[in-house]
Amino acid sequence: MIKNITVIVAHIDHGKTTLVDSFLASKNYIPSTLAGEMRYLDSREDEQLRGITLKNSFLEIEGEYYIDTPGHVDFGALIHSASFLADNFILVIDIAEGIMPRTVSLIKFIDKNKTVLILNKADKAVEYSEIESLVYQINNLVGEEVFQWSKNNIVLCTAKNCGAVNFNYFKASKKNTLKNAYKAFQLLYKKIIDGDTEKLKEKYKIKVNTLKNYFSVIFPVSSTINNSISCLMNVDRDPFEFIIEKEFKGTIYGITTYCLLKKQTSLKRQNVVFVTRIFNKLKTGECVFCCTSNGYKKVEVEKIFNFTGEDLIETNEAMPNTLVCLKGDFLKDSLLTSLECHKKPLKNLFPLYLAKIRLKDLSNENLEKFKESLKTLGLLEHSLKVHKNRYNEFEIKCCGIVQFEKICEDLRNNDLEFSIISDCKKFKEFARNTAYKKFITDNYDFLINVEPSDELEVHVSSGYGVAYSALKVFVNEGPLIRESIIKTKITIEIKRGSSVSLFGILKQALTETFLESNPSICPLYYDTKIYITTQYLGNIYTLLPKLYYVIKEEVYDEENDFFIIYCKIPQFLFKEAVDQIYTQSKGTAYLEGIEDDFLITEYNFSEYITTILKDKGLYKEEKIVEDASKQRTMRM
Repeated sequence: MIKNITVIVAHIDHGKTTLVDSFLASKNYIPSTLAGEMRYLDSREDEQLRGITLKNSFLEIEGEYYIDTPGHVDFGALIHSASFLADNFILVIDIAEGIMPRTVSLIKFIDKNKTVLILNKADKAVEYSEIESLVYQINNLVGEEVFQWSKNNIVLCTAKNCGAVNFNYFKASKKNTLKNAYKAFQLLYKKIIDGDTEKLKEKYKIKVNTLKNYFSVIFPVSSTINNSISCLMNVDRDPFEFIIEKEFKGTIYGITTYCLLKKQTSLKRQNVVFVTRIFNKLKTGECVFCCTSNGYKKVEVEKIFNFTGEDLIETNEAMPNTLVCLKGDFLKDSLLTSLECHKKPLKNLFPLYLAKIRLKDLSNENLEKFKESLKTLGLLEHSLKVHKNRYNEFEIKCCGIVQFEKICEDLRNNDLEFSIISDCKKFKEFARNTAYKKFITDNYDFLINVEPSDELEVHVSSGYGVAYSALKVFVNEGPLIRESIIKTKITIEIKRGSSVSLFGILKQALTETFLESNPSICPLYYDTKIYITTQYLGNIYTLLPKLYYVIKEEVYDEENDFFIIYCKIPQFLFKEAVDQIYTQSKGTAYLEGIEDDFLITEYNFSEYITTILKDKGLYKEEKIVEDASKQRTMRM
């Protein structure tokens, strides 16, 4: 029996998880009354509280596999990883909202020829011309007229009411068009709402008057969508096209791109299982090569688990065309083969959000537990980077605030106590003006010149290695915020001086000279693309100057009526930018960003020096007391 793996993708709140509930209700896994409200696969407590999906969820129903992916922008890498496991795709779009900027990014992850387009919320009354335009826009995005009613790859759906229709549902009709199907959909909805249901009750043996009962019986959602998916089986898809070079001669057993915890609250490596698409039969105890883009190693398959519903049931072998979980010392995002090879890398999202956390208990035992938990999260989360700084703080770099909060929730559930220090602010120091200063005593004679430059330049008189060492230490930790100095030229000319005492003297002299150059700080900028509909463009341009942005270019997509703003936004304001842009666009905007560089712009960021010093615990404030003999500098 050939089994299908179908990945479901959608813009946030377009009805993807509700659709999965409808599938489950149609197979009596959950009561139909709870479909759309239960969010069955959103098993995490924070998913239920937020009302959004935060992970990939896996489900087996009657031999067919479904992967529910997050719609939130922080988890785009999870959609990409799921796409490597898929035979088919379901793209869900709310007909009332239409194409969102986020939809554009989702298109990149699907195989257009293996996708069913779900036009959800078809119970809402919209002009048919809007539906026709929506299909046209989607086809324009994928580059050809792939989605056609007559191809049976378009489905009209009301996920919350468990109803759906496609071309094959009306195949006996001579007037089988998308327009007429939508009319039939709307007619049924109107009859139910108006109470004109006596004939329907008698014909379909319906006992309880609810929208879900009528739609699920008359326009059954799961059988309709599965019927459309079955029509995609005639289209070949090479599962290895983007995974491995065509010249590979060995056996490919499977590919794993995602990990789960067998026990949710235990962040330990031995609790991790690897979700794997199986291509050739595999048994426990067998050894395979686990290959990534960076290397490979030989690994024993310790345990195999089949998906039954959402549960994992242990078995001794994995059959071809199935989705299983494997336990063993596997590598993340790997290909399982009979011969060593190198797998093509997955495209990870670039981690943009940076925050710091500090453990409350810094004992060795707790520190080791924390490190193990973070290493395990490194397997579970895409685009997660962790660095321990000199202040015993852990700098967490990930794709956004929602992913960061999810990581914190997992750490707390593992009985780890910590405090969130702040969002990290990445700045460098630089000289704005030229400063020239001589230092002459009986023991030494030298001068220092500091001036702006296109890059960091340092020049020291020959024969004075100690001076170069002092300058190197100075530029690595400037006097303003203890960060490195950039785009500044510093010259030291020494006429006379003893190497023994010169190091400390030079550091102090460098500080004095640099502070006379009217120095300032500049932030790390993110190269950013903002996808925004025409309706909210004015709101965004009103907001951007408050975010110290640098504009590069604006492009208008006439077919889909949205703009792409190419700009640069400071790293320390990126979270605020995301939040405010989402608010100003009512959740329709989509942002992409990648780390660019520290830029010196027309903006003055000196006002942030005190805040940065306070964040680092380095700020000193003069406290004036009446008795001058007791005057001292108090650390705040």
